Amino acid sequence: MATEDMSGEIFLIDDQPAVVSSILGRDDYTPAWPVRRASWKGASRELGSVYEARAAAKAGDLAVEDTEIVLNAAIVKWSAARWRSTAS
Repeated sequence: MATEDMSGEIFLIDDQPAVVSSILGRDDYTPAWPVRRASWKGASRELGSVYEARAAAKAGDLAVEDTEIVLNAAIVKWSAARWRSTAS
């Protein structure tokens, strides 16, 4: 299992894009992501950072479950403008 200092964090929160602790190119980037599942206890809102997810959990608004899953994957941004289909 990846240790905290060798891994990032990924929050899978209900029906929103995954929230990750870092992105490719930053000094703290790593391809190891311990998975945390989360769901809203009340009204939902979209979170844009791990800091916001932790704050919502601390405030009691977000229920977070630590899993034993570690995602080993590169997380990169793919620009749709650069993608081109070769299908006819």
